[in-house]
Amino acid sequence: MSSPAKYSIPLFGVGPNMQDGDCIETTVKYGVCSRNDIRFTFALGPGVTWWKGFILFQKNERNKYQILTELQDDQHSVTVTIGRHMLEQNHLVFCKAKIFGVKTNMYQIEDAATVLEGGAHYTFTWVKD
Repeated sequence: MSSPAKYSIPLFGVGPNMQDGDCIETTVKYGVCSRNDIRFTFALGPGVTWWKGFILFQKNERNKYQILTELQDDQHSVTVTIGRHMLEQNHLVFCKAKIFGVKTNMYQIEDAATVLEGGAHYTFTWVKD
């Protein structure tokens, strides 16, 4: 099966100088929620206003996905909690609007199921697009 996103990257690849010129800052706090869960805050940095999405893309169903959150304009952050087991069944994908506002799946975190720890709170802030 092909990747549900334009780029497949490891978690440590999320940061400055990403393939499409993006910069997503990551912070993590441990022991925040149940070890069976993972908490995410998805945020837009100052001056970032174009649509961004954070989705779970099913591994075994090519066109099925669940939107965890969508942000645009003055909506700056959303926090969600998911069961850690969901990362075994789904790809974690960052999305953005590209030219003409076309929503595009950009970055699949290829090792999300193994490196994102239960009980942790991960904050991803899209600071440059």
